[in-house]
Amino acid sequence: MLQKRDVDAECDDFRINVVGQVAEVVPRNISEVAQTYQRRAGMNPTESLWLEYALDVLTRGGGAMNCCVSGQTDRISRWPGYLGPDYASGRVLLVGAVHNEADMDATPEVPAIGDGAVEWINGHRSDSDYLAMLRVEYPRAINFWCRNGGGVFRKFTEIRAALGVSLGQCAISNIAKCTAVRGSKKYCESISACPLRFPLTDLIALLDPVIAFIACNDTNARIPGVGSTSTRRVYRFQQLNSLEYATKRRREVWLREAADFYRTAIKRPRAAI
Repeated sequence: MLQKRDVDAECDDFRINVVGQVAEVVPRNISEVAQTYQRRAGMNPTESLWLEYALDVLTRGGGAMNCCVSGQTDRISRWPGYLGPDYASGRVLLVGAVHNEADMDATPEVPAIGDGAVEWINGHRSDSDYLAMLRVEYPRAINFWCRNGGGVFRKFTEIRAALGVSLGQCAISNIAKCTAVRGSKKYCESISACPLRFPLTDLIALLDPVIAFIACNDTNARIPGVGSTSTRRVYRFQQLNSLEYATKRRREVWLREAADFYRTAIKRPRAAI
């Protein structure tokens, strides 16, 4: 099992994967990432589809400052998530519950992510530049959350270590796309209301992950249409104690099963998955 000191080391420096197998580089600045994309023949289909999804999250039903539960706010309140530059080689989807307002307010990278999103939807930032910005600032935000009590991201780090994948091979999102204001009731309300507007099934359909992990403390939360198939595994667990929802299995049990499945499934041709 991954030790706490290993998680801390990985959170402190995303350049080295916690299991020492995958080199994971965080570019020094946004321009470095943008120049990389300019050398390519354009974005891949998954990146294009994800950007369409992100634009929908940021603009539909009142726009980026509108929250499913709280209504219109005075700040950007929706967060599409993150798509790693090497997602096609990993195809791992990590899903949290909802961003907490207090945590977002304390995160140094959030203003840059929010401002970048507003510039993008207003046509003042290109698709490639927006994606490049996310791929710089989001890992830094995860780094901050890991070092300041972000329990779900520590668990996601352990999951990635068991699978042997880097952050860049993953996509990250939440069940609720908007920020939950302070109060546990709003947490549960957001998880119930937001998927009606932005179903998780939409994201799964466009990303076609081999495996997905969903962390949520609300045992009554319903996520319609999301489940395992013969070719895709979905593991849903309680964030606080890591017990699997359906079976109550401990993390070391379901995670070992997940890693075994993943190592076989990721080798299959994509059309077969």
